[in-house]
Amino acid sequence: MAIISHKHKFIFLKTRKTASGSMEVALGKVCGPEDWLCPTGDGKDMGLGEQNNKKKITQLNGRDLGNFCASIFKNIKKGKPEFNQSWQKMFRIIKSSHYNAENLRIVCGSEIWNSYYKFCFERNPFDRLVSFYHWRTKKFENPPSFKEFALSIVQGSRKEQARLKASNFSNRPFYEINGEIVVDRVCRFENLQDEIADFFSMKGIKWDGNLLHTKGGFRPKRNYREYYDAELKKKCEKAFKFEMERFGYEF
Repeated sequence: MAIISHKHKFIFLKTRKTASGSMEVALGKVCGPEDWLCPTGDGKDMGLGEQNNKKKITQLNGRDLGNFCASIFKNIKKGKPEFNQSWQKMFRIIKSSHYNAENLRIVCGSEIWNSYYKFCFERNPFDRLVSFYHWRTKKFENPPSFKEFALSIVQGSRKEQARLKASNFSNRPFYEINGEIVVDRVCRFENLQDEIADFFSMKGIKWDGNLLHTKGGFRPKRNYREYYDAELKKKCEKAFKFEMERFGYEF
């Protein structure tokens, strides 16, 4: 998912297990009719239906794909070089539920990408891995242990990751291109409320302070540290070296 707001000139890239569904709701409410909201299915869980506000659900999930496709076709017609992609690649980009930075730059075009404020969220990788585990294995009849799942991410093969639904854990592709951070800000999940408030204040947008939780209830209320033994902690510290050094995260 991604949101591109022409009304407020910002781009939001949805990272995994960082309350991005909640951000989709908060940001979607202030978007204009020409803004682009790529669908994710989170609208079913937004809680807006409980407020008898079906119109907002339609707005958040109905106009989005059409705006994306219309923009792509307009830019192809204009002959912009970043849109000189195969139709197969463009189709994969369009139907993706998580737009990484490289693909979103293609969809936007360089003018929008370079001039709009770009941001996303990151989260302590040790904590995020626990959340990722419970989310990906919630429908397993016989789920793997957390350690088996975690080891498949930090040292397993792609085949093993696919078997356990443990692939695509890293959030770095959403804010990096060729190893370089390309967004204006990588916000912290741990400071979610303050980060959102600061963003709205910076943009001069009124916000009611409400943040819906779209995907809660699937994870037991246990501290993430309880999931790790000494061996797994050591392996994950090595695997998460970038996040720990770049954002100051600790176990």
